[in-house]
Amino acid sequence: MQKTEDMVVIARNPGEMQIAQEQLVDWAAKKIEEKKAQYLELKENHFIAAENGWKTSALKRNEANSKKEMEFYEKVHAALEAGYCIIPNMDLDVFAVRTTRFKPPGKAIPGRWNNHTVETNRPVLGDGKYVDSDPEVRLGTNQVKNSEGQMISKHFTFATEFQGVDFPFKMAKPQILDATAKAMARKIFDDIGVLPERTRRGDPMVVGRITHKKGYTNHTISFLITWFVDTKDFI
Repeated sequence: MQKTEDMVVIARNPGEMQIAQEQLVDWAAKKIEEKKAQYLELKENHFIAAENGWKTSALKRNEANSKKEMEFYEKVHAALEAGYCIIPNMDLDVFAVRTTRFKPPGKAIPGRWNNHTVETNRPVLGDGKYVDSDPEVRLGTNQVKNSEGQMISKHFTFATEFQGVDFPFKMAKPQILDATAKAMARKIFDDIGVLPERTRRGDPMVVGRITHKKGYTNHTISFLITWFVDTKDFI
């Protein structure tokens, strides 16, 4: 299948934005078809190799990566078709993470105060649930010998359970909360965050992100979910 050409989209007003959105929806649909064709071809190669008793590890890995790329563009297409606009990637204060896991990783981390921030496992479109980016964390203690052979207490923390999503701006307008809830119900975005960070006052810009990890590189596309402007804050 012919490779889908990349495109540059520029919009200076609402009319041009609408046209750009339609172009991006069409582009994403073509990327899905391209990635699907690649995935089916790799899947067939994997099957042929297995049938003949050949090594399949590399083929299996390439097939899995191709499937993930196809699922990535399926989410991008769904976001665009739902009307969410792509915006530049920015540092985001993430508060909701979509996952199919039942519990956060239970790895114990030495120390009394540790960051156990939950990360998305990038579920397929419509799957998983949103949880808070901060899980429940417990403190544990181990008795170990120090360099002098004395028994001392060593603290560690570990995540135990996911928590329900806690929207970070308690005084946000109801429209902000409603738009965020509708976006979460679609189960498109891998995680959702706000700008400015939650330590600042004011109504936020809510942003949803779709991510794909290829090797050691994370590829991210950010979408505007909602934004509120109050003119009394201008001066």
